[in-house]
Amino acid sequence: MVKWLKYMMSTYDIELEADKFDMNGKALCLMSMDMFIKRVPTGGKFLYRDFRLRLYPAVFFEKYSTPDYSKMTPLELLTVTTGKYIT
Repeated sequence: MVKWLKYMMSTYDIELEADKFDMNGKALCLMSMDMFIKRVPTGGKFLYRDFRLRLYPAVFFEKYSTPDYSKMTPLELLTVTTGKYIT
């Protein structure tokens, strides 16, 4: 989780206090969009969407294949999770 937060901060220039996400993975999975927004008002919605896009393939496709989802863009993740090519 810390690796993902650092990646999002550096790649998308999101400023956040990492201690606001001092929790285990299960707790992060249970967070709603409002909870993300409360912790990061200017980037919470984006973080929530990105996390959800990465969570789905990690949970449902892990036993079938192991591509490196951490290197995919949100659009690529959406394509993988929906099976539709989005332009």
